Amino acid sequence: MFNERCVRSFREAVEKCNIQHVAGWLQEAIDQGWWRERYCYSNIVRCATFREFITGPVPDGCGLDLERIPKILGIDDKYTDLIARYREAVVMPRGGDRKSEKAREIKTDNIRLDFTDGHGTARSYTLDRLRRKVPDLFERVVRGELSAHAAAILAGFRVKTISVPVTVNGCVSAIRKHFNDEQRREIAEAIR
Repeated sequence: MFNERCVRSFREAVEKCNIQHVAGWLQEAIDQGWWRERYCYSNIVRCATFREFITGPVPDGCGLDLERIPKILGIDDKYTDLIARYREAVVMPRGGDRKSEKAREIKTDNIRLDFTDGHGTARSYTLDRLRRKVPDLFERVVRGELSAHAAAILAGFRVKTISVPVTVNGCVSAIRKHFNDEQRREIAEAIR
């Protein structure tokens, strides 16, 4: 059984944003599961879920925001798989109590589950989605051949967008630059 020193070292690595130590301790925690049961000041501490271990108050948990670790590791693309494993480890199962008073205090959004960075345009989510659904584009991002955004456009997850000055000349210039003749005819027809 591990002791509080491991948890303290993990927390310190996160506080100091030491990317290599955060990655090492996180990998070890997920692989070995020492977060489930450990000694803490001569007592045995048990956490039912990895999420409870990460967010629970010190000394039982790490007292961390769920997004802190992906933000630290997200600086380096080589940790994309580890971020994905972290997200899988902390995600809450669907369903469960959503109606009690306690649940209403915790959950104020009726659309998304509590862990919200795993969606939309977040880079970590885009990389995770590419890794799962289009591995060849993911590998090109990791090698530095494409940005995560460009790969998402190629994969069809996103559409290319442009900024257009809100002037007639600005719009005309943008249309000429980004659209072919057929698309320009469609635009002209749609405006009429």
